[in-house]
Amino acid sequence: MKQGKRLKGKHCSLEPFSLNNETIELIHSLFSDKVLHDLINPDYPLGKSKRVISLWVRDRVQSESEEWYIIRSNNAAVGYVAYKWKVGLNLACEISTALLSSARGFKIGFESSKLIIDYIRSQRKFRHITAFCRKSNYAAIGNLRKLGFRKSNRLHIIVESELYNEKNPDPENSLYQLMSYNTKRTH
Repeated sequence: MKQGKRLKGKHCSLEPFSLNNETIELIHSLFSDKVLHDLINPDYPLGKSKRVISLWVRDRVQSESEEWYIIRSNNAAVGYVAYKWKVGLNLACEISTALLSSARGFKIGFESSKLIIDYIRSQRKFRHITAFCRKSNYAAIGNLRKLGFRKSNRLHIIVESELYNEKNPDPENSLYQLMSYNTKRTH
């Protein structure tokens, strides 16, 4: 398993997941936050026990096709950011992020997303970086647009089919929209 490296920014830093109490407590807090339940991937263990969260974190740490990071601000763990891909499919990877309510609104989400995007771009492995957003989550959509993401229905169909084995994906009737960043583009 390849372990990511620590990434530093002005207002936050990203530290690779490890199987420890701090990571489990953070993820348990995030996945127990009722406000986030509609915004986070429903495949995650939302509202589950710490034991279930611990097993889930262990699987993320050991994964060959995912890299998960704790977002730190003033040395406190305030959220996560991750990216995942399907082995053998270098067309796209998907990023995911969540912050504790106490950390929202301080540009930490924007900066942590920028750090992971720059890191992914530096690897030169994927043509697109994608993110699924709930269509009603205007703050996330706005942040992604500031980072250079655009809505992509064509890629939505490919990512849902390849990454999630979804049969007949329909982006127009989905609760989520896929935002895409072309890594070949220069900023």
